[in-house]
Amino acid sequence: MGDTKGGPFDVPGDLARSWLALPPNPNGRPNSDVVRPWVNGLDVTRRPRDMWIVDFGVGMPEHEAALYEAPFEYVQANVKPVRAANNREAYRRRWWLHVETRSGMRAALDPLPRFICTPTVAKHRLLVWSDGTALPDHQLIVFARADDYFFGVLHSRAHEVWSLRLGTWLGVGNDPRYTPTTCFETFPLPWPPGREPADDPRVAAVAAAARELDWRRRAWLDPPGADPAELKKRTLTNLYNQRPSWLAHLHAALDRAVWTAYGWDDADPAAVEEGTILARLLALNLERAGAGAPTVAGARWSPSRSWTATGRGRCARRARRWWRGPAASASPARPSAAGWWRPPSPPPGGGGEGGGAARGGERLRRGAPYPPAAFRATRGALRGPGARPGRGAIGREHPCASC
Repeated sequence: MGDTKGGPFDVPGDLARSWLALPPNPNGRPNSDVVRPWVNGLDVTRRPRDMWIVDFGVGMPEHEAALYEAPFEYVQANVKPVRAANNREAYRRRWWLHVETRSGMRAALDPLPRFICTPTVAKHRLLVWSDGTALPDHQLIVFARADDYFFGVLHSRAHEVWSLRLGTWLGVGNDPRYTPTTCFETFPLPWPPGREPADDPRVAAVAAAARELDWRRRAWLDPPGADPAELKKRTLTNLYNQRPSWLAHLHAALDRAVWTAYGWDDADPAAVEEGTILARLLALNLERAGAGAPTVAGARWSPSRSWTATGRGRCARRARRWWRGPAASASPARPSAAGWWRPPSPPPGGGGEGGGAARGGERLRRGAPYPPAAFRATRGALRGPGARPGRGAIGREHPCASC
């Protein structure tokens, strides 16, 4: 999740560039130290707004921030009165700093020339590249990776199906909401993050397809010679609403490359049922979670963080609808523990992992409770029927230390 500013720190591009053109400050430093581009969900779903933000970092003292004369005076005049009325004493006292600076996110993004971001709430699951100098807003979920392979997997149908099923829904339009704890931390990529074989042709194929998709979309968004009225209509939301044939072909090529990376041999990824995709990904997740080993180099693996018991609430009800039980269950509320869930098996005669009709009602669907066997596969024993989906039945694929 991106930075939460907590006040009108954002400024239009013209004002920001006028500050950048000023001579060095009394500390000998330029204003570019504390004035940077700012991106939020509107910059992704619509057009870039050319907004910048005053950002004194994670913990710069007030006397040091004041040495950046023009930006500090602006914040003092426009932000301080707003923060003075805030109920939190810490926000009032540290008025020149953003309320939630996301120090972990900053540390992960700082070395990167670019990073991936997606809006928290959007009609379409759009992912775009953002320049490494930009500060993402809290309404963006960001991924601290700069490689095209990672971008490609996240923009594949596999990740889209997983995130739609494990995310939530919000707003008048009931738009999908991307929750990183359930949508990303549980998502099993073809290889655990950080362990991709760099010289593998499958990684190169996904990266090439992702670059082509990104390049063609950028060309459509900003065609040479287009007038402002035409450019205003050219947004990613409008593009995916129309979904022209060329865009569908590019996504199909990307999906085929991602399918190959997973080792799935379906001829047409678009024709694979969502339940089959979910079953395959769940089986891979549980296989890795059962090993009890870290999946990110240098990250600490804590089995206790792989699930949480939260009681009988909205999350529990949503998760219970996610699973599919056996064809004949004694009671939807109290399923049999023994043999309740098994990873999907390929049908006779091939068809790939989980393809075709799974026996015994093993496919996933709405309207059934949790599978206790899956809980035991990730951590000891089931403590209660109300565990969250992404942290209970599903193992934590990557501890998200870099996003």
